[in-house]
Amino acid sequence: DPSASRSASFFVFSGLVGLGLVWVLYITSQTETAQASRYKLDRQGALETVSEQTAGPAKNPLDPLSAEALERLVASLTVSGAEVSHLRPLVFAHLGLAVAGLIVLARRRASAAWVLAAFVALPVASGIAALAGVGHWYSPRYTSYALPPLLVLVGVGTAALGEAFGSLVSRWAPQVAGKAAGGALALGLALPLAAANWRAATSEPFAAYDWRTPARFLERYANEGETILAKDFWSKRALGHYLGGRRGLSVDTAGGLEEAKRRARDCGACWLVIGGVDPRRLDVRNWMSGHYRLMSDGREDFGLFFYPDHRTFLATHFDGVVGEEMTEYFRARRRLEMGGDERFFIGDGWSFEERDGSTSFRWAAARAEVALVADEAVDSVLRFRARRFPHPEAPSQHVEVRLGDRPLATVELVDEWRDYSIYAPASALSPGIVFTTFVFSSNARPDDVLDGSNDRRELSAAFDYLDLRPLHGMPSPATPQPPKE
Repeated sequence: DPSASRSASFFVFSGLVGLGLVWVLYITSQTETAQASRYKLDRQGALETVSEQTAGPAKNPLDPLSAEALERLVASLTVSGAEVSHLRPLVFAHLGLAVAGLIVLARRRASAAWVLAAFVALPVASGIAALAGVGHWYSPRYTSYALPPLLVLVGVGTAALGEAFGSLVSRWAPQVAGKAAGGALALGLALPLAAANWRAATSEPFAAYDWRTPARFLERYANEGETILAKDFWSKRALGHYLGGRRGLSVDTAGGLEEAKRRARDCGACWLVIGGVDPRRLDVRNWMSGHYRLMSDGREDFGLFFYPDHRTFLATHFDGVVGEEMTEYFRARRRLEMGGDERFFIGDGWSFEERDGSTSFRWAAARAEVALVADEAVDSVLRFRARRFPHPEAPSQHVEVRLGDRPLATVELVDEWRDYSIYAPASALSPGIVFTTFVFSSNARPDDVLDGSNDRRELSAAFDYLDLRPLHGMPSPATPQPPKE
């Protein structure tokens, strides 16, 4: 029957259009668009230690039979894996068109209808059953296999509605007008579906962490063939894929906690990578995040660290690109601004960048260290702007300032921002890196001393900037004089 053949061809074409839409959206989701510029390559967030109590065992926060779970399930078949509230109209449109397509196809070719229905229902049922069995968080990837056959049914339903509408119009208008009206209706139904999926495909990929960022960082700053230990297989796979073995860099899984510690000790200095909070690997994650942090991002709980500490990192990398950038930074600014791009200077004991009006700053813990750069060993002045952490029960705050292991002075900090200057003799300096340490007399956690606070950091004082300048280059009124013998 030529008519049946044409109808079958039309339905197959509709299905191919649906599959083509999925493929186009997939390619689009893999393309780096200008939206990527909205995200900083390195967001220096605070990576707090995660405990078994805060993470808890893996569990499903959704009732599998709830309306929210059903909405998330159906919305996931639109290729969206994030917020689903804006997809409610699309959800109902998909369901309605798919049911219409199934009815039409069942009347014309029952076997094809049942096969497509099975390919939609079985992956969804088996995926949800597996999720319920292991108590895992619901994710669209567990049911995405059902998306292509669902869109085939949507395409069939759209074509059937277009044909019906075209036949209706042809009763009182020319046949050409009826076909045009039917095609317009089908196109009008398809465009909103495509538009909603386009939004998901072009925005949601950038809500996840881009592992190309640490790969580029390591390619630039890591030494040839350095060891990189990943918390788990996922971190290894994600980072290793984008590194591609360049510069002899490869990523290995750290193993259990004791094995991770042993491997780190054996290499003496190595990179540590975490990503994702797996309750079974919290001990490894917490151990890694206790070392010198170079990058971090709240998305996927990403963090890049160096074992064993900040000083070892600079000792092994200052002769390369790291040292060149630090020297250039310090010569251009003549001081270290707590403005977010001082990564290699910041050692242990510092929190993330914050703002107080126009002032950017970082909180220091009980002991905090920075690395400054000196061109020559001459009598100099160390200056910094700081204020203590104020709270109702705050005792007086004194800070001992050291260059290397040599104490320079002890000063008292107050609640307001204030500039401080300390004499640094030539004997305490050497060309290159100058490690400066601040040791505070007291510290407190905001959630212990401030009502309504849930900040669990231990804070001593906030710092705006630090600089180290030769004494002969300082304006005479502000120059502290060397102590008299």
